[in-house]
Amino acid sequence: MTTTTTFLIEDLCCATEENTIRSKLSSLKGIDELRFNVVSKKLEVRHSCDTKEILAGLNSVGLPGTIAASRKSAPSKTLRTLTVSTIAAASSFASGLLLSALGLSDVITIPFFLVAILLSGWRPAFRAFKAVRNLSLDMNFLMVIAVIGALALGEYAEGAAVIVLFAVSLLLEALSTERSRHAIESLMDLSPSTALVKLGDREAVVPVEEVPVDAVIIIRPGERIPLDGLVLGGGSTIDQSAITGESLPISKSPGDSVFAGSFNQRGALEIRVTKTAKDSTLARIIRLVEEAQARKAPAQTFIERFARVYTPAVFGLALALAIVPPLFFGAGFDEWFYRALVLLVIACPCALVISTPVSVINAITSAARSGVLIKGGRHLEQLADIRAIGFDKTGTVTTGTVVISDVIC
Repeated sequence: MTTTTTFLIEDLCCATEENTIRSKLSSLKGIDELRFNVVSKKLEVRHSCDTKEILAGLNSVGLPGTIAASRKSAPSKTLRTLTVSTIAAASSFASGLLLSALGLSDVITIPFFLVAILLSGWRPAFRAFKAVRNLSLDMNFLMVIAVIGALALGEYAEGAAVIVLFAVSLLLEALSTERSRHAIESLMDLSPSTALVKLGDREAVVPVEEVPVDAVIIIRPGERIPLDGLVLGGGSTIDQSAITGESLPISKSPGDSVFAGSFNQRGALEIRVTKTAKDSTLARIIRLVEEAQARKAPAQTFIERFARVYTPAVFGLALALAIVPPLFFGAGFDEWFYRALVLLVIACPCALVISTPVSVINAITSAARSGVLIKGGRHLEQLADIRAIGFDKTGTVTTGTVVISDVIC
């Protein structure tokens, strides 16, 4: 039987991990579809095989996952670890540069550079090992080879600079993804996690995920509405600006529809549920924001394709540079091995590969915080070609807040 399971993967943070997981799980029998959500660190799998096989596959590539049981993702332990290690590595690197500038000997400065390499390089090194084991060379592999090359050349400061800057770029990407996650969770907070359900002559508090269609829920004054529905009894004014952008509270009476996430102001309401929690208007808005990263901009798609080809190409070119001249033209091996290592050190386009997804995520998240929902990077990139915009609603350009302008006696 085919089913869909959502997995939470703590270390899922960019296209590199996505490609590694896709390569591994696509080879398993019973996997029909993989849908990644980098922002919320989730992987949705449509499958007929056992979930244990999927979890084993994730573990084998060094990206362990768990079955997501909550509508919110867990706080990121990876981000905290990455932040501490990157700050410590950068501090050690800066100390080494300062001591070197003061004219101290290499015996004193080199340990600082080595510490910086260890602190910022253990994570890429672990991922590079997993990539080699799964025959899927990635940017981490190229970075590690570049650092090893720098150390082989005796350029400890350059090796530390390469890996520390790479660690900083990974940290910036993780921070932007974390901000996106918090933006999504702030949308989730608009809807209560429980609902007061009327069961005959008694009432019960039930998780919103368990409330069925046609159930009757009670909303008291000052509470948010947990589910979409129709008013059965009572009357009130509803602030639904978070959903519809309406600047004024809307009067609601029996027969009127209400949205999950709206704020009930004055009166008590009895509401018949018309949609489950996962199908509500607010849930659809949240899904649009969550899936925005999956709809990648053309520039981002190109950069990711470029990275997949570039890494093995550079490594192959460096290998040829070290072997071909000495083997076929009698050139000195030491000189051409040195040149091959130099090529690896200077050919790490980590800034190029990381810049595009970070920019896209930040733009979408910033827009979401301002109340603008952009479906994805493709649509974001199309904004560059817009020459005229027509607005038709208060609250889009204006603040949409009612204020007293005059008091006339």
